[in-house]
Amino acid sequence: MTKKRSLIVALVAFAALMLPLSRLVSFADSLLCMLLAHAGCVNVPPWGVQSKLIMAVYDCFGRAGAQLAMFLLPVVITLIPVAFIYRYVRKRDFETICADCTAHSKAAWTLLVLFVLFSVAWPSIQTSCQGVVSAEEEVTLDEMPASQEPVRLELCLCHPDTEELTKPLMSAGVVSTQLVASAKSVEGYRLMTREWKNGDIVEAVYVSEQAELTEEDVVSASVVRDTVIDDYLVKCYLSSSANRRLTELTRAYKPHGKRNPRDKGRQLAIVVNGRLMTAPVIQEEINGGEFAICGNVSREEAMKLAASLNGKLVVK
Repeated sequence: MTKKRSLIVALVAFAALMLPLSRLVSFADSLLCMLLAHAGCVNVPPWGVQSKLIMAVYDCFGRAGAQLAMFLLPVVITLIPVAFIYRYVRKRDFETICADCTAHSKAAWTLLVLFVLFSVAWPSIQTSCQGVVSAEEEVTLDEMPASQEPVRLELCLCHPDTEELTKPLMSAGVVSTQLVASAKSVEGYRLMTREWKNGDIVEAVYVSEQAELTEEDVVSASVVRDTVIDDYLVKCYLSSSANRRLTELTRAYKPHGKRNPRDKGRQLAIVVNGRLMTAPVIQEEINGGEFAICGNVSREEAMKLAASLNGKLVVK
């Protein structure tokens, strides 16, 4: 087949394959995260390999490089099979291609139907995968002692440049305690670290001294167990006014929010009694009126924290 016709066939294949292949790769990312979570690798990024690569490009080349990577990555993924198609049709005439298509028509039609169904059904598949990764079950709590310890809960924004500020503290994949001790101070922010089960400091962030939400905004709390990573979470349910504030906060500081023009959302730290529990990145607006406290919490710690937040016995 001539170069012109081969190029036309390749372009048609590019247009047909780009969407299903991109979704197929995204599904593979979700499946990989699920398998790694089952294997016990709990510190797995939930956003998949593609976004991890984009963030790596962002760290090296900044925002412009990340935007270019976001465009090029699905194109490269699609061009690989398109290149094989181009080579195939280039070396054969039209009659040979028709004969091959007739000989393998059942397989070709099956693949085409599967690609179309996968493209249409992807939102449901993605939701199912996310449900498996974050499967939860309620915990039946034992009766707690009548006297409860006071608790101080804070939801605080992290410094917008916390990654750049804490990057010098990293050594061999973990935070160096020696470097933390000598880290520079930032006005209005406190440097906090988060430890994992083996004692390694896995994260360091600059947390605002001003709390956006506190324990006063929590109307009730319960404990659930994440059955995938075998960890306990304390679910906090907010008052209506606190829910509005959390919604406005996450809307303002999500990617390209009105107070955050960046491609990446701000981190929101959850601090309990001066201990950094977790500092997730705000990905989208949160308006469900609840959030979860997680991060290496034992069953007993989760129960005591829920009881203290409720201010009464927690029995389910």
